[in-house]
Amino acid sequence: MHIVNVSGLCAIGHWPDNKERMVGVLNAITGWNYSMADLLKAGERIANLRHAFNLREGINELKWPVHPR
Repeated sequence: MHIVNVSGLCAIGHWPDNKERMVGVLNAITGWNYSMADLLKAGERIANLRHAFNLREGINELKWPVHPR
């Protein structure tokens, strides 16, 4: 889902169950030849960068309060 968010694609049209279509759309837009493995690696890197940025700014997801329900 990180790839969909950063690429500007519509999350409804490219929901995670349409992975192969998302790869085809990104390949058509960029002219590159991405594979699903490439996109998964990029998504993992995006998640790590976002997490590192949040930690640098003092936001730690492990310390977020959970609703008592």
